[in-house]
Amino acid sequence: MQNSFARTARRFFSPEALVPFLFGSVALGVLSNAAFTLLTNQFGTDTSSLLAIGIGSLLILALAVWVVTRLVRPLSAETSVPGKRSPTKRKGLIVLVSRKPPCEKAIEFHRPVLERVWLICSTQSLPVAQELRTQYPALAGTEPRVINDVNDPLDFCDVVDGIYRTLPNHWSLHKFMSLVRCRV
Repeated sequence: MQNSFARTARRFFSPEALVPFLFGSVALGVLSNAAFTLLTNQFGTDTSSLLAIGIGSLLILALAVWVVTRLVRPLSAETSVPGKRSPTKRKGLIVLVSRKPPCEKAIEFHRPVLERVWLICSTQSLPVAQELRTQYPALAGTEPRVINDVNDPLDFCDVVDGIYRTLPNHWSLHKFMSLVRCRV
């Protein structure tokens, strides 16, 4: 609930929604001023009446956000970009380890056909790589490969090229990965 509330709030205040938001804010301001005037004429302007009007307004706002969240949720289902197709599931996967959830998502996506996973990590992300290796013992057959300098792309290229050189004989690079080799 809290996560969907945050997503809805971000949509309200996104740059694409700025003009409609401003127009709606002015319209709501005029409407709320008229409603406040009607309510104070009906119930008075003493402190308890004003407090009840304020609490009622907050409850109405919370209800409106909840309703919009319920209406927007079906529309916010992850849709694919037109013209973009899903990647092909692969037997082998090279994972650059950072945070655990994206790595798990990649492994789970390829898992129906996945036979082997190579984990490339930094010294900071080594504990995450070790967790993934124990979580997927059949998939992570090799030790995580630690990169010394994460700001040096050539270090990554060397490790990836080393993985390519040690592929099982029955795997071809073309069928194995859709990645381009770092160096020829």
